Amino acid sequence: MFLDSPSCPNRLDADRSTPCSQCWLFQFVPEKYRDEMEACHFIPLNTDGETIHSMSRQYTPGEVEAALKSWLEGEIEYLERLERKSAATGD
Repeated sequence: MFLDSPSCPNRLDADRSTPCSQCWLFQFVPEKYRDEMEACHFIPLNTDGETIHSMSRQYTPGEVEAALKSWLEGEIEYLERLERKSAATGD
């Protein structure tokens, strides 16, 4: 799912010439999966640690998409809270 999105630096590059480590999503990939070909598919999307990689074997594409959406919304909310806290403290 991430690989087909505009956020992937290799989206239109069949040679995948940009290393995953240069993608903004790489910061969410657990250390042990950072050498995987599609590292972003190993980002934990929920408290059970399920990933796009693991969920795609058990769930429908719609269910995986819903989990991804929920994860993204949670990350956005977290960043917004950090921004508000920073603004309130003047940092």
